[in-house]
Amino acid sequence: MDMGKALGALFISGMMTFAVSASATIVTVDFTGNGGLQAGNSMNFSAAGFDVTATAGAFALNGEYNINSRIGQYSRGLGNTTNYSYDWNFCFIGCITGSTDVTDGSHEVDDHYERSGHGVREFIKLDFDGLAVSLLGVEFGYHGSNDDSATAISISPMDLIYSGGESNVEADDFAPHLSSVFWIGAYDPSNNNNDWKLKNVTFQVEDPRPSSSVPLPATWALLGAGLGLIWRNETLKRRAKDQPNGARLS
Repeated sequence: MDMGKALGALFISGMMTFAVSASATIVTVDFTGNGGLQAGNSMNFSAAGFDVTATAGAFALNGEYNINSRIGQYSRGLGNTTNYSYDWNFCFIGCITGSTDVTDGSHEVDDHYERSGHGVREFIKLDFDGLAVSLLGVEFGYHGSNDDSATAISISPMDLIYSGGESNVEADDFAPHLSSVFWIGAYDPSNNNNDWKLKNVTFQVEDPRPSSSVPLPATWALLGAGLGLIWRNETLKRRAKDQPNGARLS
């Protein structure tokens, strides 16, 4: 192989390594397990070298306060257990007021009025550690039978990319999006009893990272070493032509 061909081959090899390392990656994160109800509201997960933090939370439906969510991991996926308080008043001849503390007895992510017109809208927030990703699929391990419009997925609390009742949301169900944080919440404008558990999500990483198997600095170092070797061989060939027959080169 002459020097030009060898240089070309090395250059193409280096660029192919770079292209592979910079290509988009599709990853599925499985949330199922037996961790049970956690003391806090967050759990960390990893898949294919990417980190995802799942956080349980809830929005008030009708003036609720002292909202305290805890995340749980179950055989069918992630759940949310949220306690809260609300104020009430009752008037007949006179009026009395008071407050009630509600202890959530369910492990699902739900969004219905539980007590006298009060409740919370629970969600799981997924944080992809600053990476820009697009969702390709969301699967629910448990999905209530009355959940005709059970789920809203957004890239901010009010910026929806999906709203519907499928137990398995696919890539073409989403509006175009790119984000590092997603809210997946139980949601029904009619406030029916919606509840589910989050089994897994599939996403595509749009913010490429160098390949862990061949770091980019090593790729360029390898290319440089190859060029040096080719240059040395070409130099020895030229010197050999200039030497008398039988002369030895070192």
